[in-house]
Amino acid sequence: MYVELCNVNKYYGTYHASKDINISIEQGTVLALLGPSGSGKTTILRMIAGLEIPDSGDIKINGAVVNTMKPRERGIGFLFQNYALFRYMTVFENIAFGLEMQGISKAEIKRRVTELLDLIGLRGLEKRYPSELSGGQKQRVAFARALAPRPNVLLLDEPFAAIDVKVKEELRSWLKETIKKIGITTIFVTHDQEEAVELADYIVVTKQGRVEQMGTPRDIYGAPKTPFVAQFMGKSTDIKTYHHLKGFNMDIQGDSAIIRPECVRIYKKGTLRQYMSAAEEGIIERILFKGNHMELWVRIDEILIYSNASIDDEEFKVGESVDVLIYRLYVFDQNKTYVIENSKMNTDNLYYI
Repeated sequence: MYVELCNVNKYYGTYHASKDINISIEQGTVLALLGPSGSGKTTILRMIAGLEIPDSGDIKINGAVVNTMKPRERGIGFLFQNYALFRYMTVFENIAFGLEMQGISKAEIKRRVTELLDLIGLRGLEKRYPSELSGGQKQRVAFARALAPRPNVLLLDEPFAAIDVKVKEELRSWLKETIKKIGITTIFVTHDQEEAVELADYIVVTKQGRVEQMGTPRDIYGAPKTPFVAQFMGKSTDIKTYHHLKGFNMDIQGDSAIIRPECVRIYKKGTLRQYMSAAEEGIIERILFKGNHMELWVRIDEILIYSNASIDDEEFKVGESVDVLIYRLYVFDQNKTYVIENSKMNTDNLYYI
């Protein structure tokens, strides 16, 4: 493994910020540290960077323990959330800054900065100042500056937090393509699930200083191992009375369950052609237009759930009676999550996670 955290702990006074952290990352991998505010993800990133020192455990990069190494000795490139560009330096000077601190020759600096300007697509803007750049351009310059000294590991702290939604989507695609092109091991912090799923090869979900689960985006989303991960990932509806739903009255003693919108399909009365025995009758209570789809909120007895519908589907109306198929539930107790398929639709109905 290229980057390893082995039983790492970090305290701030009596506050236990990182609790027995064990993470292993292969070279060239993109890893997302994902979790809510205060979950410990940024502390992990800062310890890898050398900006914080663990109280116990080891941090290894390429097999070497780096606990006592200074940040500049670790071969780390760090992209800060606010980019931290120097206002009175041009784009060229910002990118060249780290190279100048290393005493690199002017000819080599010019060659390296020009190479990076081509990589980030900003050739021709090297004489501009940060105040003359858009948010997306500033992010690219900060990215190039972090890459200039040819680091072994790239660390990104909430890399898209300061960018508007449209530019953010474009930059995600660009950043993923660029990281893969240069093949650098990358770790980034985010609280945005969509960002983590889109960019990362692996995701580490953190909660209260602990690693809740590590796996591929598909594993984390589709096979959550703990109640927290099941509830944190995706946009879902929490329910208690799941045993009353058709096809889910098997002997599972979970405390509660969630239903994700992709596991629900809503049909206008008279249009459902199969699985009628599994269908619930619901009443549409709310409809939200989301641009490229509709969000439908439906009440089944005391349970209010929601699903998505295409804007090309036949129009639904508030108060309309509909048929509802629920394909899957995520049921959990205090320690375990059960992924349950509707028994009236699938005979392979139970998976233990």
